[in-house]
Amino acid sequence: MLAFLSFFLVVSTLASDKSEICQMPGRAICHSVDLPEHQFRPCCSDAGVECLPWTGEGYVPNADGPDYFCQYVDDIPVGGDCSGERGSCDAASSCIAGICVQA
Repeated sequence: MLAFLSFFLVVSTLASDKSEICQMPGRAICHSVDLPEHQFRPCCSDAGVECLPWTGEGYVPNADGPDYFCQYVDDIPVGGDCSGERGSCDAASSCIAGICVQA
């Protein structure tokens, strides 16, 4: 019985901490204009990641503005993975099929 109670407490604690798990870039929505009151998991504070507006590929103009995704703050270099709203390619490149390609 004690083992069951211990297991239940551990599972309950993990379930309550689930909202504490951060998101890394890659289809990681952190704010939606359609669900402004919904609390999404936060972006990870390490690795230069922030919750930023997405107006790249797949963006649908909306009177309320764009949705926000966890993205890399620094531009993604040529050859880098830009798929899934990860961030912007550097100025000399474009995101083509999920890879930053020299323009």
